[in-house]
Amino acid sequence: GGFTVGEHSLAATLMKLAGIRNVAAEQGLDRWGSLSMETLLRSRPQLLVVTRYRQNEPSLANAVLAHPALASMSARHETTNVRAAYWACGLPASLDSSAELEQAAAHPQ
Repeated sequence: GGFTVGEHSLAATLMKLAGIRNVAAEQGLDRWGSLSMETLLRSRPQLLVVTRYRQNEPSLANAVLAHPALASMSARHETTNVRAAYWACGLPASLDSSAELEQAAAHPQ
């Protein structure tokens, strides 16, 4: 659980198209992997991008999204959700997710 996307992934490309920094890629993460909560907190992101795969099913991946530090950060920062399917497979709608990310980054709450 708690995977994120790094460089050389469809998600990283979509984030670049949206003009968003990818903290995990900046830390050297290649494709998919883990980023420590401490590293995420130190990066002071302006936008948190979350995908919720099978969000109503108990799992470690979903449990990490309930981490108190992440919940606190989500309350103070703009958070946007991307459908996991948009980042797992290259679909025409994947480009729509890039536009949604761009809009979320441009209009923080």
